Order: sequence, then structure tokens, then C-alpha cells
Amino acid sequence: MRKCYRISIVVTLLGLILSLLASGQLAAGTGSGQPDKALYAAGKVNIQLEDDVDVGRFQRGFGLVSTGLGSLDNILNGFKADALRPVFARAERPKVNSGMRDLTRFYEISFPDNADLDAIIRALMQNPHIRVAEKVPICMMDAVPNDPQYSNQWSMSPPAPDPQFYNAWDSETGSDSIKVAIIDTGVLYRHPDLAGNIWVNPGEDVDQDGVVFDNDDLNGIDDDGNGIIDDLIGYDFLSSLSGGPAPGEDGYTRDPDPNDFDGHGTHVSGIVAAMNNNGTNVTGAAGGWYGGHRSYRGVRIMCLRAGGHNAAGQGLFNSNDIAAAFDYARLMGANVINLSVSDRSYSAARAAAIANALNAGITYCHSAGNEDTSEAGYDALPGVLSIAATNRYDQKWKWNDTSGSNFGDWISVSAPGEDILSTVSNAYSPGTASYTGTSMASPNAAGLSALIRSAMPSLTRQKADSILVHTADNIDAQNPLYVGLLGTGRINAYTAMQAIAHAKFTADLTDANVPFGVQFTDQSPGSPTAWTWAFGDGGTSVDQNPLHTYTSPGIYMVSLKVDEARGLGERHLRNFVWARADTIKLDSVAANPGSTVTLNVYYRNTAQVKEIIFPFTNANSAGVVLDPSTPFDKTGTRSENFDYADWITYNDGAQQFTLRLVPNSPGNTLYMQPGAGVLVKLMYDIPADAPRGSVITVDSASIPALPSDKHPVVTALWGNYWPVYKPGKIVVRSCQRGNFRCDGTIVDLSDLSSLVSFLTIGTPAPDPCAANVNATGIIDLSDLSYLVSYLTTGTPVPSYCP
Repeated sequence: MRKCYRISIVVTLLGLILSLLASGQLAAGTGSGQPDKALYAAGKVNIQLEDDVDVGRFQRGFGLVSTGLGSLDNILNGFKADALRPVFARAERPKVNSGMRDLTRFYEISFPDNADLDAIIRALMQNPHIRVAEKVPICMMDAVPNDPQYSNQWSMSPPAPDPQFYNAWDSETGSDSIKVAIIDTGVLYRHPDLAGNIWVNPGEDVDQDGVVFDNDDLNGIDDDGNGIIDDLIGYDFLSSLSGGPAPGEDGYTRDPDPNDFDGHGTHVSGIVAAMNNNGTNVTGAAGGWYGGHRSYRGVRIMCLRAGGHNAAGQGLFNSNDIAAAFDYARLMGANVINLSVSDRSYSAARAAAIANALNAGITYCHSAGNEDTSEAGYDALPGVLSIAATNRYDQKWKWNDTSGSNFGDWISVSAPGEDILSTVSNAYSPGTASYTGTSMASPNAAGLSALIRSAMPSLTRQKADSILVHTADNIDAQNPLYVGLLGTGRINAYTAMQAIAHAKFTADLTDANVPFGVQFTDQSPGSPTAWTWAFGDGGTSVDQNPLHTYTSPGIYMVSLKVDEARGLGERHLRNFVWARADTIKLDSVAANPGSTVTLNVYYRNTAQVKEIIFPFTNANSAGVVLDPSTPFDKTGTRSENFDYADWITYNDGAQQFTLRLVPNSPGNTLYMQPGAGVLVKLMYDIPADAPRGSVITVDSASIPALPSDKHPVVTALWGNYWPVYKPGKIVVRSCQRGNFRCDGTIVDLSDLSSLVSFLTIGTPAPDPCAANVNATGIIDLSDLSYLVSYLTTGTPVPSYCP
């Protein structure tokens, strides 16, 4: 296994680690934990304006910046400022007494890269319109599942000591209603062990298919009205960085694609929510439980890129970009934020964004840092969870005399951070690797926070954080030199889960055509005394094990709240019940011998459809076959614009066929939307000698390995299913005697006229059966008399030809 150690969260490549070891430099710092030289963005200054400044007057023109404030403009133009932009582009002034910081006051000013920033700041701080002027800091990167590398994850698998996530998963595996914002180098969102847990912004998901970074949704429109275009799964906020990008790394322009070249953000994301029990790679703390019901997905990873890999091999972050990502996470409803970076430089903008996130009820987990110092970083604010790192023996992680987990009375709690196996991006290629540092400890705590929030979404931040912190295992005995300096101990997921109430339930049926009843069964572990059910369709119940009938099609979230000794427990399973009213039915038509007939296939679907496989047979002895030249026709049907429509099997001898219809070819995601109408037309040839009265049934056929009574099969957004099927029929017309040409029309005077003409002059030629009106076997005057009597008196009624 390749190991890559992240020391001071700046190390991003194994080669860099080795070079640092060789030089004795394991971090941009000294033994005291103080950096030799703080990093700041070249040519960038942040300002915080006084409340009375009208920012609506700000503009830029002819290479100059204008604020409409003469004294301020003189400073900016004197130092050749060439750009002015808000740090928080979507910010609005908060309501009075809301407790929120006013983010509209923060602006970033750009000067030439070689500008004397200290001189600029001194001048700005003398201006009455400026409350704060400062440099822009650059931060450094600080149940038994079937996942094949699970046993190599010491922090996720037995034996203890560890957080016992494996025991906690008996109670909670993570809910897809909880969002965890990963502010980092991005996320390799198509990593096979992460893709299922990536958050998809519903406001930008134009076709509502839930596909991660769906090209169909990249329309250049701000569909959700949040001020950012095409933020499908988060956003790439990285705008500037020192040193230029590494070869192959994304440039420093903000855009909708938060992909991860470096790998740090992908590693952090996997610790929080790699997909559990999916037979792939590793497990995550709150990764759900795959391989079963669609409702058991893990927490959602909100992908927010604020850092990158520069040409010098460093993983660096622009502090303003971090602040913008924080504000986005708050606005988009994140429940937990993880930031694994060094915070050795203060930023008023970042501090304001953090304060607003905390006030909004978001848990913020922050890596304590890797300088082996007791000095707190600037993000160790009241309400922030600062996470120290431990090894597999519950000891504070330490590399050497100048590198290891930070510690102090400001630490909230500790978590595993040494040799942590997780998902990675290797220059956009998926893989796994082991990293070390408080960068890894923080997402372990964030994952536990997400588990706690999943179990009880209504908890306040303060209560959820208190459970996380106060259910930790005391590790003072293992760390005699750090007693009281590693927080309350090492996190324990199992103990945390035992401290809160849980609601659990199952159902005997979750997918069917309406109407159908569902028997729900309470499985809550804490002996509840009261139950409150919500079935998603407006129905409710207070019974312990209710029976509920679904009558309208839809995909429904089912919720259960229970009252037990530990308090109120709750469980919300999205997309739990799928009620359908889906049918495939065929026409029944009459056809004349020697003709071609169209048999319409009608389809009604109530969910978005990815693929339809339609096996059918029309085996018969009448010689009726699919038209060899045009066996089916899509013209004017619901499948007219499908990318793919062709045969999987075509056995014209046995008259057994399987037609496959796909709205979009592989790699695309456009689905057939719910609706009803003709899906496709089947074209049949009726031979001239087909026995009249023959009935050919076009019925569903079996597909090997699938139940014979469940065809055709449809793959929809919520899974595979079998619509209710109604066979079609082709009837070879049999005509009434007297219908001179046996053309299926009503017997009338035209038939009498034709019979008279035939009996007198021998033309036109009749159908031999139809002209023999009295069924004697001979066409003569007695047939004419029989027909006259029927047309004038209605009797006797002629029989039908066989």
C-alpha cells in the first residue's frame, strides 16, 4: 500500500515529505509552532468598510478603482489598485439583532504583485471609511461492510481502541438528508467510492434526475437564484494562489467544477462518507449502507474547492476563497463543515463567515494543526470544534520533535489521524491511500457529527456538538504529558449513538402499483411509548405498527418519531415508498388477409425512465409475422427521439423478440419523463392465405434469470420495475355472408348489386364464401333471394364465414 503523509497539512506528495525529512523541515514552522514566515496572497488586501459606506457607488474604469469616496480613491489610485471585488458576492445586509455579521462590508482589493502591502495597509487604516485593512492569508493543508479494504482501516474496523464506528452503524449509518460541506482542494466526485454520496443541488438539477455533475444541467443559468451559475454539486471558489498551478492542476478561476487534482479533499471526503457496503475500496464514518434499499444512502458531500496544488508541490488555500465557501455552505443548508487547513494567519472576513455559520446552527470541525505546539490557531473560536490527532494506541500523534498534533486547553476532542486509509485523487484518477495529520482527524469528527445529525436532525448545533465531545473516551492515561490538553478524549461513535434516542422501522412492501397497502413495523431499540408516523402522501398515524394504503403515484419520504427514555428519536427515509400507476398495453386490431397492420404499444410511466426492455412473442400458425423490412416504427411516438432502439433478440422462426429502448446513449442522462402515449408501433404482415378468424396474441415473453410473470422490465430513476402488462391481439377478419367482397363492411344494397351483376354477367368476382349467402356451397339465385329477404325484412340473418 502506498502511504502519503500529510504533515502540517502542507505536504501533498510523498516525495515532498522525504525531501522535508532530509532537510529537517517538516513544516513551515519552528519547534515553537510559529511559522518562519506567514504566507499571504501577493498584491491582495482585504478591507472591512464602516457601516455608513454606500458600496453601490463602487466601480472600476480606465484601469482605476473608484469608490466614490475621494479620500479612499486617492489611496487606491496612488498605489495603483486595479480591481475591487466583494469577498462575499451574494451577501445581503443582515436583519437587525439577527446575530449575523454583515458580510457586505468585506472587499478584496488587487494591487500589482510587487506592491508594498504593509504601506498600503498603513494608509488604509488612517482612512475614516475603513474599519479593517489586512493582508489575505494563504492557508496550508493541515455492521460489517463488504468493502474490500475495510480491514485495513484501523480507525473504522475492530479491534478497539478506536471510535467504534462499526458498532455505531447498528444504530445509524448516515442519512442523505444531512449535508457535509468539505472545504478543501475539491473532491473527485466521480470516484467510485464517493459518487453515490455526492450532494446534488436540487435547484440546479434541471431534469431532477439526481445525477452528479450532470452535463444536461450545465446550462449557463442561475436556476436556483443564489447568485452562482451552475453550482450543481458545490463550487470551485479558488480564485488566486501563490506560485501558480502544478502541471495538470486546475487554474485559479472560479467555476462550477470543484474537481480535485491534489487528492487532499478527496481523502477527507472519504473519511466522512465513502460509500459503505458497496463492495468498493473503503468505508466512511457516515457513508450509508448500500447493496439494499435506495433510502439507505449516506450523508451528502457538498464539494467546495478553495485550495489547490501549486507548482512548488504545496497544497495552499486563499483565505478569502475559504470565507466565500463558508458563506455558500451556510446559504445552501449545510449541517456540518470540515476544514482541514492551517490557520496561523488571521482574517476578519473568514472569522465573520465562520461566526455566521455557527449562528446558523452549523457544526464546524477544524484540524488543530501539525506543528506540535500548544498555541491555538485563529479558527479556534468559541463554538468551533478543534480536533487533535491520535494514533492507533490512543496516543497523541507525533512525528518528531517539531511535528505532530497540536494540543492545548483549546482542543475540543481528539480523533484518529495517523495512517488513515481513505479515497484519493491521483491527478484526477481514483484510488486509495493512507495519509497522516490532523487533516485526517478532523473529518473523523465531522463524520461522527454527521452520524449524530442523521440520527436526530432536529438537534441544535450546541446539543449535537455536546454529544460528540462528551461521549469521548478519556485517554489521559495513554498521554501523561498531555493530560487535559487533548480535549475530552478520543471520539467514540458507539457511545455517542447510545446517548441519543433512535427511531427505526421497516416495511413489507415499498414498490408497487397503486392502490396498495404497506405494513410498517417499528424497530426502534429504546422501548418507545409513543409513535408519530408521516407517510409522505399526507397520511399520518400514531399506531406502533400501522397499515397505510397508497392511492396516488409518487416517491414518498416516510418519517417516524418516537418518544423513549433518552428523549425523542426520529428517522426520515427519503424515497422510501415508490407508488406507481405504470402500464404497458397493446392495441387489439382486426386485419384483412394480405394486409399490413400497425399494433400500437402504449406506455404510461409515473417516474423518469432510463431504459425499457420489452420481450414479446406472437407465435401463431396463421403465418402472421413482423414485417421483415420495418418491424417497428418510432415515428410520432414517445420514443421518436430516443438515442437507441433496437433488438436484443430477434427470432423470427419462433416469433420471439426483445426490443430495447434507451432515451439517451451511455454517458448521457436525459430520461423519458412521466407521461402516457404510444411508445412504439409494431408492424405485422398478414398473409393472403391466413385463416379467417385467426386470433394472434402479442404477449410478454420471459427473459432468462427474471421471473416469467414480470415482463417487460423498466429501469427508472428509483430502480427497476415491471409495469402492469396487457397483451394485444390481431384478429384476421372473418366476414358475414352477403358481404360480397368480404371486406369487413356492413352488408347493404351495394353487396346486392354486386351479386346481381355476378349472377348475370359474371363480374365482379366475389369472395367465394361471402357470396354464398345461404351457405349451401353453391352461388346461385337462392343466394340472391336470401339476401333480398335479409335486406328487406332483417331475416333470416346470414352466418359468418369460417
